[in-house]
Amino acid sequence: MKAEWAAKQQANGNPQQTIKHDLDSSVAPSSPKNTTPDLRRSPSLAPGSGIQPSPANATTSTTLASSSSQPTGSTAPPTSTTTPAAKPSLKQTPEQRAEAEKYEKQRKEDTINRVNDLTKKLLERIRPLVEAAKPGEPGDPETERFTNGIKMEAEDLKLESFGVELLRLIGTVYYTKASTYIKLHRSKSPFANFLGLPGFYENTKQKGKMIKEAWGMLSSTLDVQTAMMDLEKRQEKGELPEEEMEKLNKDLVGKLLLISWKGTRFESGAILRQVADNVLSKDSPNVTDETIMNRAKALVLIGAIFKAVQPDETDHEERRELERLVAEAAAKKKDKKAKK
Repeated sequence: MKAEWAAKQQANGNPQQTIKHDLDSSVAPSSPKNTTPDLRRSPSLAPGSGIQPSPANATTSTTLASSSSQPTGSTAPPTSTTTPAAKPSLKQTPEQRAEAEKYEKQRKEDTINRVNDLTKKLLERIRPLVEAAKPGEPGDPETERFTNGIKMEAEDLKLESFGVELLRLIGTVYYTKASTYIKLHRSKSPFANFLGLPGFYENTKQKGKMIKEAWGMLSSTLDVQTAMMDLEKRQEKGELPEEEMEKLNKDLVGKLLLISWKGTRFESGAILRQVADNVLSKDSPNVTDETIMNRAKALVLIGAIFKAVQPDETDHEERRELERLVAEAAAKKKDKKAKK
């Protein structure tokens, strides 16, 4: 048998090398301790590609069979008899759909409960000013007492993590909603809200801001994905010195925190708008137009104070480190847009 095999090698140009070449090209080298392929380095084995990894011995036997089916000395490539596995279906199962609907329903219920709870707390908070003799008027003792209390509260809250940013967000929402209500309802003229155009303009303006915030959040997410992919590629090539690696990691952390903050701000802003709408609406037949107007004055006062809050530059506590990282990431994003 050995003599016959040697004779065939000489006559056919050493087909053993051809079989070895086929094996090397079809069977990826793998460690005996770990036969799991690296999906990051093997795009054909990535999830959703429809190609599943197979054991090495099955691939070897398939290649040998295809090689032996070719005529001796043939240079034609071997024909594989394996069939690719079917692509996994992306369609949700009934159980998954039911679970998603259940989660969405629970999320809506939680949001409604949160809005109602915050509405009750805000009504109780502004009650002293609403029931004052001359709410919002200069020299009114109840108004002065209420204003001083709000200022002290703002000074305490701004020391919390992201306190200044949250206070400014609350102030902007309250001031915008309340000032719009006062403009539309203070005037006795029948043309104050002619055809509803002033109210429509304000609502459109607020929706435009929400769309802008959502787009900014999406843009930041795409920036982070691009930065992570670039960092991973440079790490694989070994092109990153240690100092540059630390700098890039710090920038990436800042971008991730910026996305988290934008998401929190977007959700909080939507809830605050609902709370302000509830406060400025008649929640019962006993609520008069004068009461709603006094509520609007209270929200304007709170909003003006919260919007004017300034950070304490002498505060260098560790709790403000996250705020600094977010501010730096936001500033770099603005500079990048300005250069374009």
